[in-house]
Amino acid sequence: MGTGGGGAQDAAQELLRRAKQQGGLSKGDAAALRELLKRAELREAVGGEVAKQLEQMSKGGRQPLRDVKTLLPAFDRLLDAKGLAARFKADFVLLKGALVDFPGLTHTQQAQRAFDFFGAYAKHLAALHAGEVKGGHGGNRAELVAEFEAALKDLGLDKLVDVHTGESLIKVARGLLMARSADEAERRLKKLSMDAPSWKDNLAADAGRRGTVELGVSPEILTGKHRALRRAKQEEAEEAKRRKGRSGKLGLNMLWNVLHLGRAQSDEERLEHQDNLNRLIISAGLLVLLLAVVAVALVFLR
Repeated sequence: MGTGGGGAQDAAQELLRRAKQQGGLSKGDAAALRELLKRAELREAVGGEVAKQLEQMSKGGRQPLRDVKTLLPAFDRLLDAKGLAARFKADFVLLKGALVDFPGLTHTQQAQRAFDFFGAYAKHLAALHAGEVKGGHGGNRAELVAEFEAALKDLGLDKLVDVHTGESLIKVARGLLMARSADEAERRLKKLSMDAPSWKDNLAADAGRRGTVELGVSPEILTGKHRALRRAKQEEAEEAKRRKGRSGKLGLNMLWNVLHLGRAQSDEERLEHQDNLNRLIISAGLLVLLLAVVAVALVFLR
C-alpha cells in the first residue's frame, strides 16, 4: 500500500473497487482497510460521515440501510443558493451507495429514496429564497432551476416519474424549485411518489454469508469528498487561465482569424476590380455598336 500523498486514498479506493466486483469486502481486505483508516489523510479526504461507514465496514459489520434524513447535510450551514445544485450533485455521488445502490432495494424504493434526497435540497432552496434561513442568500431563480435540472440529468434521475401523473422528475422538479416557501415545497413533496421503471432491482445476494460485508459507499468518492465540485472548479480555473492567456496576446486562433480576414478582404477587392473591368468592357462594346448603327444610318440618309 502506498503511504505518501494520496497513497492511502488510492489504496482504499482499490479495496472498494475489488469489493464492488466481488459483492463485498473480504476479511483480508477489511483488515487492510482498518489500517488505512488510521491515517489522517484518508479520513480528512472523505470526511467524517464516510469515514464512519468505512470503519464499520472494515470491522465486518453489516451495513444497515439508513434513513435518507440521516444522509442529508447540515442545511443551516449551506447559506448560498448559488452553489446548492453543485453541492446536491456532489453529495449524491458521495452517498450513492447508501442511497440507491444498497442491496435489496427495488427500483421503486431506489427512485423514492433518490427523490426524497433531492426534495430536501429543493425545500432548502425555497427557504433561502423566502428569507427563512438566517444569513442565507438567494440567487437568480431561473439559473438555479437550470443548474438543478442539469444535475438531475447528469445523475440519471431524469428517469424518475410520478406514479400518479406519469410526469417526469424534471417537470415535477420545476414546481418544487419554484416554491415560494419551505412549507409550500413540503406540501408539494407529500403529494408525490416516484418510480423508475427503467431501473433494475438491486436484489443482490447477502454478501455476509460469504464472509464479506456489504458495500455501502461508492469507491469513486475516495479521490476526494466532492469530486464533482473539484472537477467543476478545476474546469473554471482552466477556462480562466485560457482567457488570461489570450488577453493582450495574438494567439494562434486570433492569428488565423486575422490572416483569414485579410485574405477575404483581398479576394473581395479582386472580385470588385474584376466586376469594374467587366462593366468597362461591356460599356465599350455598347459604345462601338452604337457608333456603327449611327454610321449605317448616315449612309442611308445620303
